[in-house]
Amino acid sequence: METREKVLAALAAVGLIIGVVALFIALGAKNDTQSDSEVAAQIKQQLETQVTGAKAEIEKGAKATSEAGSKADKADKKAAKGVKKAGKAQKQANTNASSITTLTNEVDKLKKEVSDLTSEVQSNTTEIQNLKTDVATLRKTKKNK
Repeated sequence: METREKVLAALAAVGLIIGVVALFIALGAKNDTQSDSEVAAQIKQQLETQVTGAKAEIEKGAKATSEAGSKADKADKKAAKGVKKAGKAQKQANTNASSITTLTNEVDKLKKEVSDLTSEVQSNTTEIQNLKTDVATLRKTKKNK
């Protein structure tokens, strides 16, 4: 028996005892002249009613406990799937973080290369301008001679 069923059974037993005591008190006060067989019949009827009620309560508790256990099992399975899915997501996140680090390093290298190439282009542009100026100067000098 599970804890809930034990508690329900104990409550039913306490209720049964209280009911029997109350029945004895009521019967004693009702009529002191009733025969023992009449009192026994009334007690038997009251006990049967209480036992039937107690059995119904125990069955109801057992059913509720069984249903709760079934729901708990389903929740455990769902939680296990969630944990597994979270583990996969964490693994993917770690892979992504590693990839991001690698790509960031590559981007930094490419930025450096672009910067170097830009400097080289500016240097070449300046050199071309100087050469154009030199050519123009030489043409003027040649014309003037």
